[in-house]
Amino acid sequence: MVWEVQLVAPDGREDVCSSLLETAGSMGAVMEWTPDASAKVRVKGYFPDTMKRDDVELRLRLLLLADAVTLTTDGMQWRHLPDQDWAEAWKKDLKPFPVGQRFLIRPSWWPNEETTRLVVTMDPGLAFGSGSHETTSGCLEAMEWISEKKNLGAFLDMGCGSGILAMGASLLGATSITASDLDPQAITTSKENFLQNSLDTIVTLLSSDVPRGPFDTIVANILSGVLLDKASDLVRELRPGGHLILAGLLDQQHREVLVAYLSLGVLSEKIYEKSPWIILVLAKP
Repeated sequence: MVWEVQLVAPDGREDVCSSLLETAGSMGAVMEWTPDASAKVRVKGYFPDTMKRDDVELRLRLLLLADAVTLTTDGMQWRHLPDQDWAEAWKKDLKPFPVGQRFLIRPSWWPNEETTRLVVTMDPGLAFGSGSHETTSGCLEAMEWISEKKNLGAFLDMGCGSGILAMGASLLGATSITASDLDPQAITTSKENFLQNSLDTIVTLLSSDVPRGPFDTIVANILSGVLLDKASDLVRELRPGGHLILAGLLDQQHREVLVAYLSLGVLSEKIYEKSPWIILVLAKP
């Protein structure tokens, strides 16, 4: 079973609601226009059955409050869905789409078409990371930028979700790849996606700790609080000359995170702005 939450979005705030759902841990978001005269947009998010609904709802309401999104009294509705209904909801809306200069994200049910892009074939599964969210696409673009200057080398995807960033690293020529997550469903989904893309050399780890390196490139697309908590560990496991990509940061959060990492001796090399999200690219001297 999967939890579905529906938000009746205020006018013009549909994209914000979609982004905040994914920040709260949703495995993606789907927009649906109501057929009545009000023409409101329902933004649907999906959460694994194992999550604590009350905790997620509180987190979501706090995120909405922080972004000045006001829902009506019935503007948030929860229901249980069988897994197959969740899958069909995604299939209805998900089509191939380009990311950055080199990637194409293609659902497994879509026919193969000739392209010069690097193709990642994947289904949404029950883990975050379809490639459409600004933080995911921003990380892929940052990985492209680094790979134009040097090989990604030993690569860590910290909080791998669907495994999309690990797969992107493989296509960009990383020499070894570790995908780590504290959610068992994320590890299951990422393994399925690796198999589907014939990427059987990616190592997966079920852990909340930062894996032991050293790594040449680390990507952490997770929550700002976790990035702050794991700052010392992430910098420690990054090899000198390596790059650290931090994402999952709203505009008002990134300065605190940046200051914390700069205090550990890393340097800021590039900042991607994908409103309301910020992606930081840092380097270790």
